[in-house]
Amino acid sequence: MGIEIIASELDVMWLMGAQVSYIDSVIAEPSDGGVVSPVGKQARPLLQATFSTWDAAEVAAMFGTTRSGRKAFFIRPPVDRYRKVTAATIGTATGAEQTFQLQISMGTLTWDALYPVEETIIIYGNGVQILGSAWELDDDGQVTVDAGALTNGHTVTVTFEYMTAVRFVESTLEETIETVDLQTIQTVTVREVF
Repeated sequence: MGIEIIASELDVMWLMGAQVSYIDSVIAEPSDGGVVSPVGKQARPLLQATFSTWDAAEVAAMFGTTRSGRKAFFIRPPVDRYRKVTAATIGTATGAEQTFQLQISMGTLTWDALYPVEETIIIYGNGVQILGSAWELDDDGQVTVDAGALTNGHTVTVTFEYMTAVRFVESTLEETIETVDLQTIQTVTVREVF
């Protein structure tokens, strides 16, 4: 059993100097006691981000909700290449009802987009957008397109945003007093789970 993911997005402003990277190390899974332990090498690099925000209260609320990182939550980094897929080819239309898996790519490495944001999905057949009522988002990032919505033989492309499931790396949450007005800046590191 993997780490539990709560259906909540941490949507805060990231301040200048944030670091976003992909790491290629080990798969981490929680033990019976809730401790996250490495169990082997993952199939692809995982997103890791360290950022600061003035929205310290929101970070603290998520930290408490996730029991100090024992549960995961969602983020969308403020840089498109870490949250958006643009004009990606997902298949060739047959004219019949079809299901396509949304995917994320980095170079020649591709993996399933498990958490696409439904209201951002735009599907095209040979560059012509199809109506949102002609498709449905299924579980695990699959879209099912109605029969006749796409012309047989047309190339199917998609643009969409996606969320990344992450957990807090540290079980300690610290705030820094930034001004005499006692405003706080929160710095936090999160790492993708799957």
